[in-house]
Amino acid sequence: MGAALRSVGAIGPSVGPQLIAGDDATRFLVVRHPLFRFYSGFRQKFKKADPLHFKLLKKSGYLRERNQAHEESTDDDMTITFADFGHFIGSMIPKSSTFNSHFRPQFHACQACNYKYDNIIKTEFMNEEANYVLRKAGYDIKPWEGFVQRGSTLGGISKEIRSDKLKEQLSALSREDLTGLVKRYEMDLEAFGYTVDIENNLLGGWDD
Repeated sequence: MGAALRSVGAIGPSVGPQLIAGDDATRFLVVRHPLFRFYSGFRQKFKKADPLHFKLLKKSGYLRERNQAHEESTDDDMTITFADFGHFIGSMIPKSSTFNSHFRPQFHACQACNYKYDNIIKTEFMNEEANYVLRKAGYDIKPWEGFVQRGSTLGGISKEIRSDKLKEQLSALSREDLTGLVKRYEMDLEAFGYTVDIENNLLGGWDD
């Protein structure tokens, strides 16, 4: 397992081409439902405790205005509301623009069509899928010895993620804003088999 756990920075240029094209390499891409990723990014990057929020707010007069209104009316750990950020990304800026790398569609960031991946691992079932890939690559992984994501049950069973996990948060967005987000991440949704039920604010594509 030692070689499998080396960091990318330790691989070196001589090994890189072999990993990309070698017949004996196992190539995989780890993905997440784009709206889970979007909300997680919002919760992280726009917390008052994260200094990056100063830089992000400088990019938009609208966001600075909503930040001021939010902090004057609400005492929480966030600088703006999810509804305001969802409106900005979903309806106010072009789909092709990159506000911040964390909110860039994963399909483009990982150049999904430029490499031959053997497997796509979905974080919603990270334990089962990561350990399947490790076993397929030749490692003898017992259920209690392999990759175990935080919050998993004993034996490496992924914690259940319900389709309505973000229902309350998505309900704060207008249909137009949510539709705009779906269009922004449509390549992620189509390429990785994820879904969004706009009318009912439900997400899917990991438990089929």
